[in-house]
Amino acid sequence: MRWLISLLLYSVLCAGCSLPLAQNNENVLAPELVPSALFNIRIERWGTQQLSGLLALRDRPAGFSYVLLDATGMKLLEGEINRENDSANLPFGGILKESGVAVFFTQSLERIFLYEPSKKPCARSWLLQFCSEKEKGHTWYKTARFWPFTLWRAEGKGEMIQYSQPWLGVTLYLKNIRQN
Repeated sequence: MRWLISLLLYSVLCAGCSLPLAQNNENVLAPELVPSALFNIRIERWGTQQLSGLLALRDRPAGFSYVLLDATGMKLLEGEINRENDSANLPFGGILKESGVAVFFTQSLERIFLYEPSKKPCARSWLLQFCSEKEKGHTWYKTARFWPFTLWRAEGKGEMIQYSQPWLGVTLYLKNIRQN
């Protein structure tokens, strides 16, 4: 039994960080997700609200920039997400820039707005499966699974986006309130 657990853990470590992503990240934003937009944001953990405020996104040639404000207008995070260089995706401003929230938030935005599987609708790498599907209208889904377990899921319906990591109990809600 110990050997089986060790093997499973080794598989997670080897494949856990390498989703089969698209090589060319040009124009992977869903058309209904205008990259210059203003969102109401709410982050919950195990059903308890942890943060609410505003998120502003601005399209840039290499990706997009963001500013996260709390309900009083205080800047919590500011950063830029580059389509081609993960090292440029770290927050560079705001009072939460040194916290775990900054890494989670930046990674969540990448997954929602930029990540696409290398092969549509689903791509697989070992025990990891990454799918992106679009239904009629403005509904879309992105899911990353390790074997039968969901690692994360992003879902968009009209002006609402929901991102969750079930194993952490974290859910991020975005509601588009203004589009340019």
